[in-house]
Amino acid sequence: MKLKNISSKIVNVGSVVMMPGDERDFFKADVDTPAIHALCKREILELIKERSAAAETAEDDPEEGTEEDPVEDNKENPAGREKAPKKANGRKKTAE
Repeated sequence: MKLKNISSKIVNVGSVVMMPGDERDFFKADVDTPAIHALCKREILELIKERSAAAETAEDDPEEGTEEDPVEDNKENPAGREKAPKKANGRKKTAE
């Protein structure tokens, strides 16, 4: 799902900063929060529900609608978030 900042204000969605006019992909769980719905109601953010390219081609020609959804490929890191490196548990391995 995409959110677009349609206001003239800077908006933070989680750890993502959205400048006026920015449009970003987010997980459904990030978008389905009371705070995001309130910002959409106040016309600060706009929720853009995209139709996948696979769904559009499936309607045009049912035999060619087997392409993968480009939005699905981006679900692991939709907002460009960097993954934090894993921390060591702080214990040294002992020789047995």
